[in-house]
Amino acid sequence: MAAMPGRALLAKLTALVLGPASADVLPAALHCTSSALAVPSPTPGTEEFTCPPYFHARTCCQLNEMLKIWEKVEDMLQFIVRVLDDQGRDLQAAEEEEAAGLWDDGSACAKYHVQLFSSRLQGSRAAREATAKGLDILQGSTMHLLCAACFQSSSTLKLEQVDNFTKSALLSLQDRMGAIFTEQLLQDVPPDPSCSLAYVTELTAGSLFPAWGRFSPALRTSSTSLLQAFSAWMDRVLSLLVEVPGSLLFQHTMLKLLLFYGERPDSDAFRLLIGQAAPSESQHAPIQADPPNLCPDNTARLFLFVRQAVQASTVSKCYKELQAIQSPLLRWVVTNQSHVTALSDEAALRGQSPKVELIWRRFEVRNLDSFVADVCPGLPAWVADVEAMDCQAGTADTISRLTTAPVEEDLLSSSWPSGLRPARPQPPPVSWPPLLINKYIQAHAALVRQLATGGEPANPKVLVYVCTAMSYCGGHGDRLNGMLSAFVLALLSDRAFFIDSQRPVPLSMVLQPRPGGLDWRMFGSHAALAASFNLNDNLAAFEQNPRSVLESQEQVIRLVSNQRLTAAALHASEQRAESLGLSRQPELHSHLFRMLFAPSPALQARLNARNLPAGRRIGLHFRAGDQMPQNWKDPPRHALSQLDEFLDCAESLEKDYGWEATFILFADTDKVLTMPRVKELMSLGKLVWPSEPDGLVHLDRSPATLTVRGLLQTWADWWTLAFDVDALVLCHSGFGATALEIGHRRPAVVGRGCVPADGSTG
Repeated sequence: MAAMPGRALLAKLTALVLGPASADVLPAALHCTSSALAVPSPTPGTEEFTCPPYFHARTCCQLNEMLKIWEKVEDMLQFIVRVLDDQGRDLQAAEEEEAAGLWDDGSACAKYHVQLFSSRLQGSRAAREATAKGLDILQGSTMHLLCAACFQSSSTLKLEQVDNFTKSALLSLQDRMGAIFTEQLLQDVPPDPSCSLAYVTELTAGSLFPAWGRFSPALRTSSTSLLQAFSAWMDRVLSLLVEVPGSLLFQHTMLKLLLFYGERPDSDAFRLLIGQAAPSESQHAPIQADPPNLCPDNTARLFLFVRQAVQASTVSKCYKELQAIQSPLLRWVVTNQSHVTALSDEAALRGQSPKVELIWRRFEVRNLDSFVADVCPGLPAWVADVEAMDCQAGTADTISRLTTAPVEEDLLSSSWPSGLRPARPQPPPVSWPPLLINKYIQAHAALVRQLATGGEPANPKVLVYVCTAMSYCGGHGDRLNGMLSAFVLALLSDRAFFIDSQRPVPLSMVLQPRPGGLDWRMFGSHAALAASFNLNDNLAAFEQNPRSVLESQEQVIRLVSNQRLTAAALHASEQRAESLGLSRQPELHSHLFRMLFAPSPALQARLNARNLPAGRRIGLHFRAGDQMPQNWKDPPRHALSQLDEFLDCAESLEKDYGWEATFILFADTDKVLTMPRVKELMSLGKLVWPSEPDGLVHLDRSPATLTVRGLLQTWADWWTLAFDVDALVLCHSGFGATALEIGHRRPAVVGRGCVPADGSTG
């Protein structure tokens, strides 16, 4: 499909889907006044949405919902216009390079490498032709599906005809995309093992997406809103239209990088893309993980939980009203940095240290009782939701009496302030791994063997976490949260779990399946129209209806998510979580990570090359955000001057635990190396910077040319924070928060305010 200007293509697509205004379209009014067979377009200059003449007004939909749906349709059409334009320009540039014959020196391996490039261009062209046919599907079915969902048809035969057309057209589209993908697999087989390239080999590591997993979607509205159902249908079709040509073009770009770094054997990118390092064991001695002490002197009696949405002024007011309570009795559990600042400022006004009273978490606590049991095991305590509390005069006196010297009247819950209650006793965690988890691992291994034979197993339920060249995957922390949450969903819904993550390189090039764990590797999901859920930046949608995923009857589900779904999923499936041993696991994400992942040989070699200092190590993660504009664009996080506060905090930790430690500094900018205090500490051997400036990248925001250069370093930085330091000083970032949660339980603080941090699953 030849590239067209964006405006012209949008006009074409809009005309395809909307159709011109026609006298044949019935302008009949609906029996309910809030509905219409004709909906004005939200975009000036485009036609209104109108139903074909074989629909009439016997049922109705809300007009405002129809407007939202049609606005969503136009947004999607504009998206595909931008994607097709971008892909067209990339394809044209690649074709010009191919015509120049830049890479063929006549050798057998060179011919194979040229074939890798050429086959991807051929596949991209063929996929774009299939995309054009996919637009015909939208033309023939988009309006029909929406009208059929809202209005009664005067012709049952006409409905069946269009439904059959849609089904056969989608199946044909999948067949074509699958054939293009299969042809690519054949072209990637090297003529000789010596010609093989690690990147190309890993593209097909693991299980092939099963043929029985593809899905011909129908518009289903029984358990979700019409807008959500229609958006999901459009997402599935559009993803198939753009992901195959997009993935092939992205792989073409990666192959060019492979040749570029082929002349730089000392680079991380060479070791990653061309040849993995020989397997080697970790050379670092295991750390001495001291458990964090978030309940000092065993005196904590009241935990005040502050949700992110609470106004900072409300938190400050409540803090003032509760000052009469003895400080050792209070623990404020916060996630929002503004709350940390507000409470720190209030404490400073009174000459107090906020770190004694605060506990920071990256994510809100969902099970208050389990949190208290994990932090202060065996101690009686009270919990309060600050949002529900009425912090008025006299509240402090009541709480002081309840927590220190209760009287007989305090046995009645009516005497407790609103939002306050005793923490409920919790059963101890089940030892890991529970019996049913071991059975799950065995069943998963049997399924992998069946997939290798091409057969359909007795239980074909599968969930695949997806990160393709065309999907938004998020940064390092987002991806880990998305993957581990997806694994939780798979366990709760009794589905085998796989990961199809190809961006920027197959995940197995950095993390490999842990021996004895799950072989989660899968490829090829982008060439099938599978049932899918897209939860990027949309935690609220999942929390509103988690059962749409957990109770889905589809055999195979593709999940795209950069969200932490674990807490909501466990709450929605309490009995299943309890039976699996997941519900009382303060280190749940840590356990799941260790079930799934081990460092690849390339990553292990990168870790071993660090030669970290012996003895105690305190890891610091500092994120400036906007100090590397040449590598990525990011909002500002911390001013460089605030690094001193992080270093002060590291020294305070060292003193509190009586250590003689080395500071290991990780930052998203090499400008920290210009700071006088950093220079001084490095000259004394007190501080180590194990990173390299040209390896500083953002996993989702840096271009591929830079990402592959710094991918191993990024993962090595995270792995060091998670497993190779004795304590952590963190910023409000998912990168460090996942290292805290997945690594060993050890002391940790937030650099701003030196506030103790909790890394339990919560």
